[in-house]
Amino acid sequence: MGKEGGGGIGASGVAMSAAAAPDAVRLRGGGSLPLLGLGTMHLRGSLCEEMVANALRLGFRLVDTASMYGNERGVGAAVVASGVPRTELRVVSKLRPEDMGYDSTLKACAASCAALGVGYLDAYLVHAPGGSRKKRLETWRAMEALLAEGTCRAIGVSNYHERHIREIEAEPTLSTLPHLNQCEFNPVCQQHELRAFCAERSIAWMAHTPFGGRGAPLLRDGRLQPACRHLSASPSQVHTPPHPSPLLIPAEGFECCAGGAGLDAASRRHRDPQDPERRPHAGEPQALHPRRRCR
Repeated sequence: MGKEGGGGIGASGVAMSAAAAPDAVRLRGGGSLPLLGLGTMHLRGSLCEEMVANALRLGFRLVDTASMYGNERGVGAAVVASGVPRTELRVVSKLRPEDMGYDSTLKACAASCAALGVGYLDAYLVHAPGGSRKKRLETWRAMEALLAEGTCRAIGVSNYHERHIREIEAEPTLSTLPHLNQCEFNPVCQQHELRAFCAERSIAWMAHTPFGGRGAPLLRDGRLQPACRHLSASPSQVHTPPHPSPLLIPAEGFECCAGGAGLDAASRRHRDPQDPERRPHAGEPQALHPRRRCR
């Protein structure tokens, strides 16, 4: 039996509809995701709640978290406090590699929903292709079960390469390819071959790390300055042009949608290296360098 897929898919592996364009994309399985979302990887505690609350207040409706981040409760608290109707939000979380396996995947998803205070996830992703081929396939079988029961509106993977997706594609007992693959995407990490591979299979590309990782080194890349001056834009705005797939904005570049307005002191501390109360990033400053694995 062929894997679930379909036509009407554009170059990015997502189906565009009149209702979805231009602010959202419709996934192959029928759900939709806004084109811009907030990534919460480095957020913890009260800072997490404040940053998510700020994002929701400014109009973000896609929030990405993960069990590995240790901040699902903070994200959930901010979502509840925001008063934004659940139907307007898109909440994405991810399965830790150590929780892979059939039964453990089901339990981990339930735990994430409980921590977030939601009855379902708009998308649930396998965080990384850890473990053996057998364990990856058992995990994906559980993901299909979560999709069938409605606990997850869409299922996908993160940081998967071509060979990992081919494993799912080749397994006759599985019926659904990932709806999306969340991977790094930025000016020094284009991943042309992997994006083309996903597009051919109607697997949406969801971009993370647009600013180069912790500390946002790409925002300090001098090569951006001519473009910033020409466009009268900030580095983060130059890095986030209109994009046909969902793009996650990390806290370091949060001002890109607000021009710096509307951010409270705690949010500014997160990105201002001169603020003595700012929580420093480990290993700062981080040097800019092309990643050899990205093509």
